[in-house]
Amino acid sequence: MKLLVKTDKPIKHLTSRDIRNFIASISSDNADEILWHKGGNLPRLVFTKPYDCAFEIISYSNNEDLINSIANNLQNKNIRIDKADANIISTIVGYEELIFEKLTKPITYVSRTPMILSANPVEYKIVYATNKYNKKDLFRYIIEKIKKDIQYKMKYYKKIDVSKEVENLQIDIKNAQLRLVEYKPYEKKKQAAYLTFESNYALPRFIGYKMGLGWGEIIQKVTE
Repeated sequence: MKLLVKTDKPIKHLTSRDIRNFIASISSDNADEILWHKGGNLPRLVFTKPYDCAFEIISYSNNEDLINSIANNLQNKNIRIDKADANIISTIVGYEELIFEKLTKPITYVSRTPMILSANPVEYKIVYATNKYNKKDLFRYIIEKIKKDIQYKMKYYKKIDVSKEVENLQIDIKNAQLRLVEYKPYEKKKQAAYLTFESNYALPRFIGYKMGLGWGEIIQKVTE
């Protein structure tokens, strides 16, 4: 399930964390469900990076009660965060599925938000070294991360083992622009990459770490 929320003024400069914290502040009955999930588990909700005058909240576990509760709480609310002053003008409940399907021809994906590559000191050193000395090794590292991530998410949310299908998954990375991004205020910045790559499968919308706060969103590149 997903909830599309539209506003009358721009909110694009806000972060997914801003949106999540705002919603938790007006959802006293569900604040813990919105803010937290148990270590090792994937998030109940995904908060997308805001668009110009909209944002989305996705529940890949199809938590209908939670999505509808948030939609009701957002009715006629005003978002006042970090110079944003926007009225919510509509909330639309819809459906979005976690997908992983073979395609008849490859498609190109680009990052809407960067994929976080390292979650611990060991991974940080791997990314640093491969980026500095051998980009092919960096690309192989990213591809392996994507494959493992897909298997885990499909198993967790859909109870499906796609390990055999992942063996046939082909990912051809065309470009990876590394960045240090602030995942959480006052914490060490994370390594992340804006990617451009081809795949012979339709992939989940979010790849990599910290998808709950909108990291790792990929979209299909529009070709003329």
